[in-house]
Amino acid sequence: MRMKDFLGKELSIGDGVVLIRPNYRQLIKAKVIRFTPKMVVVEYVDTMWPYEQQVKARQTPDQLVKV
Repeated sequence: MRMKDFLGKELSIGDGVVLIRPNYRQLIKAKVIRFTPKMVVVEYVDTMWPYEQQVKARQTPDQLVKV
């Protein structure tokens, strides 16, 4: 299964990506951790709260930009 980001670059597990934080209008850096048939699962550190926590989110490939 080959998925491509917004710019047409092929995505792989472990790639660094930039996305808009879910439910906000802020860019964040994340890492691709796995694929589903239609979505990419990414993980990032949420620093908006007093404590940092690892967060997983599902995004369509065209919502990501590989860095």
